[in-house]
Amino acid sequence: MSRIAKISVFSAFVLTTQAACVAKDVSANCTVEGAKYLSGAYSDSEICRGFEDRLSKAIAADGTSAKAGALTVAIQLHERGSAEAQVSRQDGGEVTDYPVVAVDVMDRPLAKDDLDKLADSVAQMLKTN
Repeated sequence: MSRIAKISVFSAFVLTTQAACVAKDVSANCTVEGAKYLSGAYSDSEICRGFEDRLSKAIAADGTSAKAGALTVAIQLHERGSAEAQVSRQDGGEVTDYPVVAVDVMDRPLAKDDLDKLADSVAQMLKTN
């Protein structure tokens, strides 16, 4: 294998490993209320899985890691185009409650993209708190 190919393979391995380590730090316990208000037929588990994936990617995007600990995320979807996420973190015996993060569209039903925006906003909030 050429030197360039070896470097490329090693770089891909390092980046993948680093992203996986960051994603581990943001494992979440997730609940959803109001899934029926999201455009499309998504189950609570599909919504949570998509939210957690996007949250992990958003946190990993700038190469930083979220604070260690398990996240609990309660997502509420409302009929009038509002999505809220209440996030808390348990680290050892200490629980930290974060501010509620919301995305409002109000001129249309909530869509999957709106949940991605919510996850991005939660990631930003976690980085600054």
